[in-house]
Amino acid sequence: MSQSQRITLSLPADLIASARAASGGNLSRFVASVLRRNLERIRRRELRKALAAGYAAEAELDLAICEEFRHVDRETVDHQEPEL
Repeated sequence: MSQSQRITLSLPADLIASARAASGGNLSRFVASVLRRNLERIRRRELRKALAAGYAAEAELDLAICEEFRHVDRETVDHQEPEL
């Protein structure tokens, strides 16, 4: 684990009480775990957005490539051995 740093947070009292109850006695580890999960969720959401934007930007080219190779796909299907 990386080096720890002490910080000060101002949080609502009810949130602190709930976090302490859920932490199993180690509030710092609990908060770190929650932050890691949330940051990973944000990273994945941003990655999905970037991938979707890339797919949309390349859609026209992708369709053109598919059209160019349509006859190859048809030949492959026509020459397949029948399944037993």
